[in-house]
Amino acid sequence: MNKLVIAFLLIASSGVFSGCIFGKKAHSTATVPPHVDSSTIAIRTPDTGVITHSADTLKNTGIVSRDTSKTIIRIDTIAANIAANAQAITNATSLWHRPMVYTTFDGKAKMHYEGNGSGQDFTANFRIKKDSVIWVAISALGGMLSVARAYITPDSIKVVNYISKEVLLMPLSQANRLLPAPVNFSILQNLITGQPLLNNGAVIHVADSAMAWMLSIADNSYTQLLTYTKTDSTLQAQQMTTVAPSGPKVSIQQSSYVHDGDKEFSQERTVHIDNNGALYELDMDFTSQSFNKSLDFPFSYSSKYSVNPVK
Repeated sequence: MNKLVIAFLLIASSGVFSGCIFGKKAHSTATVPPHVDSSTIAIRTPDTGVITHSADTLKNTGIVSRDTSKTIIRIDTIAANIAANAQAITNATSLWHRPMVYTTFDGKAKMHYEGNGSGQDFTANFRIKKDSVIWVAISALGGMLSVARAYITPDSIKVVNYISKEVLLMPLSQANRLLPAPVNFSILQNLITGQPLLNNGAVIHVADSAMAWMLSIADNSYTQLLTYTKTDSTLQAQQMTTVAPSGPKVSIQQSSYVHDGDKEFSQERTVHIDNNGALYELDMDFTSQSFNKSLDFPFSYSSKYSVNPVK
């Protein structure tokens, strides 16, 4: 398939890490042991009960410090820190879960991709029917050359390459045939609209500085760090990594917010991904955006095109 299509979908999906982490709930247990092994820690959060976390994960959040001369970390010390931070966690959770309410989204962005020693410039037109359809039209030469089109649902992906006259039709769960990690519809939707990539997990710590709130969020499989400015509560940065040391890491910088009705929309994003040593970067510069308009999502191709070509 065309490299421009793969470039965009690669960046969007590389933050997915692995299909197994989505839809997971925090595991609960009846009791909390007084001591736990230094490799894992069980903590109680205000909303989710008891969750087991990597000690290194919690060390990165600032909740615990690890004495390398000891093999045991006391649970009561962690609980005390969480209790002191409980009100900040409650407020931060509300900020994190603040919804962007819309039915449709339409946007156009100039894109620059760097990866595998090469770079590409292209234009992407996005249309979204929330939680149902993501439509992407990719063009080059300032929009004069139609390169590809994608039609993505929570269950399937369709991509037509106008240059090579090829069509890809497959379940979304099988998109890792082209990409290094399974595609998740929600991740892609949130990336386009500038929302936190993941909404599951629990806020376990809040760092409160003069200029920003920094939320540390954890689940059994990943950690996420979100930075919101205090002046307008906009999301300025995201960092996400898997607990597994070899998993992908993604960071996103968001800026140039504009008001669109009751919404704040980031027009400039820079996405950095380290996928086990393979580095990728995508710059997204939105030149237009609108919400809640009536949209269509055309997808068609010539019967002469090759469908699901073997590569």
